Amino acid sequence: MPGKVARKWENVLYFQSMSTTFNEMGFLASSVSDSLPAFATKFAQWVDLYYDLNRFALQQFHSIKVESRDLRGLLIYSCFYRTLATYQSAFLLIERGSDTDSKALLRNMVENLFVLVATGKDNTFAQEYTVVDESKRVNLLRNVVSVYQTLKHQKADLFITPRQVTEMQQEIDTYDKQKNDPKSPMYVAKGVKETVKVNKIAERAGLDAFYKQHYAYLCLFAHPSPNGMRDYLITNSTGEITDFKIGPNDNDAEANMRIAMVILLGALDGLAAFFKHDIKTAIDSFTKRLDEAIEQSYTQQMKV
Repeated sequence: MPGKVARKWENVLYFQSMSTTFNEMGFLASSVSDSLPAFATKFAQWVDLYYDLNRFALQQFHSIKVESRDLRGLLIYSCFYRTLATYQSAFLLIERGSDTDSKALLRNMVENLFVLVATGKDNTFAQEYTVVDESKRVNLLRNVVSVYQTLKHQKADLFITPRQVTEMQQEIDTYDKQKNDPKSPMYVAKGVKETVKVNKIAERAGLDAFYKQHYAYLCLFAHPSPNGMRDYLITNSTGEITDFKIGPNDNDAEANMRIAMVILLGALDGLAAFFKHDIKTAIDSFTKRLDEAIEQSYTQQMKV
């Protein structure tokens, strides 16, 4: 333990030297980029594993062949790519100490995982999810046209052209003719919208516990939640707020990398199951390496 305690404080001050430039440019400051080598050294084991898993996931993505008419395959393939791209984006924020925003991206990864796994496990999910999403897109068009008409009546500045509004209205009219026809691919059956809410998707994916443990927590950081922004406040021994904390924060760097890798491993498992790719040995190997990183970590041992 003494060695691990020493490691806890090793390089812990490497962000402090950037304070002047950070106050001028925030996370766009050059000093934030200058701190990346120190981050890579401090979290070497985690960073190596994160990169290796990313490389392997990209190899799997490029090896998949999906048919253009395979709705389930296309949805799984697209969700996997988005999960992978967000995995990469999250790391860029984690290594720069943008903790809250990295957690917001992790929430997005969790939601992608729900959709990916539910699509693979439930034969009806992809169609239901797609038609509900299309209804949301058309409602967005309705809102845009409504705002346009209001601004036009007020003789205010317009943000789109009359031609664009006409095209949007044509899409709306076409959709409205189909949405109530049970034979139409745009038909939304009664009650379906309830079955594709996030918590229900998690249930259909068999990931209800994951929803309760991770998704609900990460929502604190994706939304302007007072609890999610609590760490910005500095208090004294009596609980009085004395200052506001800004700047890079790597306190949860390992936890954030950990959940990102857990999600990507789950997405890989779902991708492989649907497309019948045998990568179990590789997934088991990455899982073992992650367990080893957790075992040797000074921040994650008590969170197992």
